[in-house]
Amino acid sequence: MLKTCLENAVKSQQYVKALFPEEYKDILGGLKHLDVLLDELVAPINEVKDELEAYDKLPEDIELIRQMQQQIPVRQKNINNLTGKYETLKVELGSEEAKLEEVEAGDEFIRARELEEQARTLKEQISGIDSNLAGLFAQLSKALSRMEKQDGSGRHIMSAESRRCLKILKDEPVSALETDIARFLTEMKARVEDGSLGLKQQKMNKTLEQIDRLVGTDILLRLKSQREGYSLELAGVLGELEGLTVYREKTQIEDRISECRNMMDSTGQKLDVEKKELARLNDEVEELKSGLDSDLSDIFGKDIEVGY
Repeated sequence: MLKTCLENAVKSQQYVKALFPEEYKDILGGLKHLDVLLDELVAPINEVKDELEAYDKLPEDIELIRQMQQQIPVRQKNINNLTGKYETLKVELGSEEAKLEEVEAGDEFIRARELEEQARTLKEQISGIDSNLAGLFAQLSKALSRMEKQDGSGRHIMSAESRRCLKILKDEPVSALETDIARFLTEMKARVEDGSLGLKQQKMNKTLEQIDRLVGTDILLRLKSQREGYSLELAGVLGELEGLTVYREKTQIEDRISECRNMMDSTGQKLDVEKKELARLNDEVEELKSGLDSDLSDIFGKDIEVGY
């Protein structure tokens, strides 16, 4: 402020320089001397200015460091708790895995595996019989389709029982084992022979040959007996398998193992976050302390001890 006033005063003197040259010199000299005195006055103030600003800023910096230091034990406590939880889950996981190994090595589990294999074999045998049945009636498919079309168009109306047998042979061949289809096959044979189904000779001969095989042999009875035997045996195997508790126990253990692993993963991720945050806080606190100590040392010319 004073410096600015002196500068303005010097400028003002320029207006009177021509009119009062001697007086101007005296005034100018006085102003220059006053400027020197002003510099001497301001110099000590400038010397302590930085120190005063440092003192003003000191409480704010110390408070920031203190706040961050207060967070460190909180983070450390979280880390300790999460570490304890992780280790507990790890022990629990090991225990459950040991139980699973014990179950899988037990006699009941081995028996369950044997029963499963038996059930799989029996199902394959039953499926094979069903495929054979479908193959037996597949050779009649042309004649069956012609009979169905003629019935639908009204050209040759079938009885309700004949329609039921036709549907079974086309769509549900396994049900033929539980149905008396002999009369329907005899009806079909007559229509094939009289040519009303319009089959070519070669197809007619093969169709008649297959009808005779189905009606004149015990092939369907044998397949029925085999299927019933396999089905009965399968029911017994499945019943015994259902009575075993080992699979339910195994499933429960596997569920607990899965839950333990998921919780360990979640806990481990949280633990990593806390550790990184703790490291960040420690680094920032040390950086702030170092910066503050350095600034104070530069200002005061000596090491300054600050209580945090």
